Amino acid sequence: MPSYRLDTLIKLETKLSALRAHYALCPDLEVKDVLEWAGFFLKWSQEAMENSGDWGKKNFLAADRLAIDIAKSKSASNSAVALAVAMADAAKGLEAEIMTFSMPVAELRRV
Repeated sequence: MPSYRLDTLIKLETKLSALRAHYALCPDLEVKDVLEWAGFFLKWSQEAMENSGDWGKKNFLAADRLAIDIAKSKSASNSAVALAVAMADAAKGLEAEIMTFSMPVAELRRV
């Protein structure tokens, strides 16, 4: 496993944390606004898929499906909650990936 991978995962975690924090600061969104945020999450999910394990692909597919559902939705509040839950699930999956990341001791000494 390449040594840069852990750094990449941590950068993804930082980006997702920032996305979730900014999203949380936006109450009372309309469906079009939630859809825009879903687009940001979908872009993040694509980057995560390209730089992580199997959960990244599953997350991307779920984010893509969610964006389609939000586009069809008439309920901003339900869409907003669904997006918040999807981002929380992604954070848990990414955290699990980081926690199971194994770097040989020799690699740790060089870092």
